[in-house]
Amino acid sequence: MKAVGDWVVLKTEEEVSGSGIVSINDNICLVVDCNYETSIIGKRAIYNASGNHFTYNEYIIVQWKDIMAVVE
Repeated sequence: MKAVGDWVVLKTEEEVSGSGIVSINDNICLVVDCNYETSIIGKRAIYNASGNHFTYNEYIIVQWKDIMAVVE
């Protein structure tokens, strides 16, 4: 999936605990594409879930202004 304009494409990541419980960390996702700052592609980002965002399958699309931090 490709980002257009000031939108950022994120992908949710499932985590499996040692006991087999699957969980999705709601506000931390993998950056798939970003036109505004390409250096964050492939990194995990924390985003503002209360902002304007859209979901499509396992992808979340948010505006650049809603990215709060990048996990290095």
